[in-house]
Parts: sequence; C-alpha cells; structure tokens
Amino acid sequence: MPPSSPSLNLAHDSIVFLAYDGKRNVLGLRNFNTAGSFRRKLIMDDLISKQVRVTRQENPHCELVSFDRDSAHAFQHYVNETLAFGMKRCRFMYGTISETRKVEVDFIYKAPQQGIEGNLAIL
Repeated sequence: MPPSSPSLNLAHDSIVFLAYDGKRNVLGLRNFNTAGSFRRKLIMDDLISKQVRVTRQENPHCELVSFDRDSAHAFQHYVNETLAFGMKRCRFMYGTISETRKVEVDFIYKAPQQGIEGNLAIL
C-alpha cells in the first residue's frame, strides 16, 4: 500500500490545487533549439574530434601516473555531461614523484577559471 495522509485525504497520485493571494509571474517557454545549449549544431565529425584522447609522448616526464579513480571519473563526467566538450576546463593534480619517477596524484584541485570553446583563463 503506498504512503498516504488520511487526515488530509491525500494518497499517492492525488491532485492538489494550491490557491494563494498575490501576483504571480509565469515565464514563457524557452525557445527550443536543436543545436543544444551552446547554440551550435554538432555533427558526427565534431563529436569525434571532441573526444578525449590520450596519446603517449615520445619523451614523457613520467611513464606512469596513479590517481584516485573516483576523482578522475567525476571530472570526466562533469566535462562530458555538463559541458558537452563545449568549454575548456582544467584541474591541477597534486601528489608525489618517487625515486623511480612513479607519479601518485593525491588530489585534484579546480582553480577559479573562465573557459570558452577555444580558450581557458585561470582567474
């Protein structure tokens, strides 16, 4: 049995009407734009070009980086879902480098920043 409120005669799927005094402004519907929130329609070539690609450097500063998977996943999810690769974003990784040049990232810091599609400014 779904939860209900017998004293108010309310149950699951009840319709409630709210009446109140005062002026109420109702905003109109936003214009629907198939180009999305960044006002630019993406084609498949655009989406492919905006994918995150990690390639090996010829002369890397370090060969391997270990970091907190959840932190990295949260950042990638934010970029993928919120920004849709429409704005540049960066994070600073802090950690240690061992004698064998193994890098361990302890945390990822998001500095105040302003990004647009082709540029990023750290504030």
